Amino acid sequence: MSENRKPAALILADGTVYRGVNFGTAGTVFGEIVFTTGVSGFQETLTDPSNFGQIVVQTFPSVGGYGVNNDDYASDRCHLSGYVVRNVTKLPSNYKMTESLGQFTTEQGVVGIEGVDPRAITRHVRPVTEKTLDIEMVHQTRMHATYRPTQEPAKRGCRALLDFAGYMDGKEIPDSRMEKVMVVLGDGKLMPAAEQAIYGHRAGETFRFDFTYPAEFRVPELSGKTAQFEINLRSVAEKHTPELTEEFAKSIGYDSLAAMRESIRAQKQKIHEEGADRAAGQRLLEMAGANIEVHIAPETLDRTADNEMKLLGERLSRSGLTVEQHCKNSHTTPEALRQRYRDEAESRARVMLAARAIAEAEQIVVHPEEVNAEYRRLAALQETPEAEIRKVLTEDAVAAALAAKKVQRFLLDHAEVTSVTDSAEKE
Repeated sequence: MSENRKPAALILADGTVYRGVNFGTAGTVFGEIVFTTGVSGFQETLTDPSNFGQIVVQTFPSVGGYGVNNDDYASDRCHLSGYVVRNVTKLPSNYKMTESLGQFTTEQGVVGIEGVDPRAITRHVRPVTEKTLDIEMVHQTRMHATYRPTQEPAKRGCRALLDFAGYMDGKEIPDSRMEKVMVVLGDGKLMPAAEQAIYGHRAGETFRFDFTYPAEFRVPELSGKTAQFEINLRSVAEKHTPELTEEFAKSIGYDSLAAMRESIRAQKQKIHEEGADRAAGQRLLEMAGANIEVHIAPETLDRTADNEMKLLGERLSRSGLTVEQHCKNSHTTPEALRQRYRDEAESRARVMLAARAIAEAEQIVVHPEEVNAEYRRLAALQETPEAEIRKVLTEDAVAAALAAKKVQRFLLDHAEVTSVTDSAEKE
């Protein structure tokens, strides 16, 4: 590979500088920065006419793993001005490869920079938009809305506290009585006939409405019959959303509206960054899993695929569909679907084994206090007692998930793919 390893820099219009080393052609170019997040497809990106004159930033940590071939051109030449990456694979491998990314960019006159952090560039150039912040600021007022008792007639959006009972032939229907049921009118959690009956009534009123059960109801003796339901409307509360003011910002813990806006900006940015990191880390782990030398028993994969097909069939049957109908609607076949399940099972197993191998090699460990902290986080997130979370998730499962996250973080921080094993059959 003929690469010029001289220092290189990406200089933005606002004066921000990102330093790395040159690959491809040496030179100075100008252009608009655009981003691409693909794991593969770098050759198509380089030769895509829509990228004419642009500087493309490849956010995935490593590119060039399978080299350049004669089949993946989007056009007959490169059109972009510059190419910014974190790492170019040093020893690419693919049975169709004709040359490396470095050789190709040199021949095509593309100025490349390697060794920068594309995610840092993305964060700087594509910050959280002001429109997103405007929407989130208003959302915060809705999140802090309160309900105040009212004697006005119930309407959509009101919160109602009610008692509920069904009658047929003058007798109460067994198990139909419910007391102190809290509902928000319009959220779809109350049957439509009951909700329509409540509209216009005031707190303290008792009233009835008729309801005819479906012809094939789950309780056969009620199928097709008409019952009377009685509602005692205990209370009605109207929703009040606070205005987006300085006072509101201070009431929820901020010094000012401006401080609230900046805090939300930082939170949104962190969410975006963490999401991008998780996706990139998972892709790197999948690459490691694809290349790991391991034997996975075929019968285990077959058993998993068969179980997935069985579960799919059970889910579809509840909607009156068959697997064959589902496949026809999805433009596939049961055989192809089963093979996909089998491939996914193998990929998951390889990822798990790769994560375990990397953790052992790099001495990545998960401590008991980290497992306990994760249980507390999950309990708070799901608003569920920690004891219930522990019943569902074993400590080993939580530790494995945390270890996988640490391995992904390690790969993101240290990713430098030096070779790629291509398992495709040669034509």
